[in-house]
Amino acid sequence: MRVRSILALMAGVTSACRGRTSTEQLAPTSTQAPTPVAVASAPALPPFEVTSDAVSASGVKRTVEVVLSQRVDDVALRAIANKLKAARTEPVERTFMTYSVAGAKLAGAWATTHFNPNLEVRIIGFTPTEFARLRSLSVSQDGYSEVGAWIDEDLGALVSIHRVGARTILRRDFVDGTHGETPLSVTRVGGQLRLDDIPKSDHGEFYSFAGGWLQYVGPRGVFRTLQPRAPVSVDMLR
Repeated sequence: MRVRSILALMAGVTSACRGRTSTEQLAPTSTQAPTPVAVASAPALPPFEVTSDAVSASGVKRTVEVVLSQRVDDVALRAIANKLKAARTEPVERTFMTYSVAGAKLAGAWATTHFNPNLEVRIIGFTPTEFARLRSLSVSQDGYSEVGAWIDEDLGALVSIHRVGARTILRRDFVDGTHGETPLSVTRVGGQLRLDDIPKSDHGEFYSFAGGWLQYVGPRGVFRTLQPRAPVSVDMLR
């Protein structure tokens, strides 16, 4: 009898355990679709043109020159650099890429992406955000009447000329929010307006206009020309 009781007890425990397992298996499961995982898409790349692509005789260094149709951020530059690097199947140890922007006035490259050997991205000129901010920047000071404004990317500033009462002021607004002002003297030489810093430059440099474009002039002639961001009111200086 004692054996039968033990067997019956074991059977009851087994049945109870099977019943718990069955209940857990029959519990309703979620029918909700899994949440999709967001996948970052590649940035849309603007049109660009490769104007030069050369490899050194040793096969160690590759140099590429690119003209962009517009300014881009560092993410897009990185994508362009990787695309151009992958386009060449022959391996090279280092690849140096320089970029200019169509219509931009810069003495050197606007940006570089160098695989040296790891990718290094550097924007030398204005980023899209900086350029847009300077283009829309307004000098709102009492008594200031803007003659014209020009973006000087080599200097890293918006250059503007103002009439302030009987005075003429040249103002430079930099991307970091700082600014500086220089008084100017205005004279007419051979039918052309000449604007000199006060006091005059020790290097013989001055400013002049050519169809609204601002020219930097030195002893050897014009060495920089800036395009106006809007029509220039040169008559205010006459």
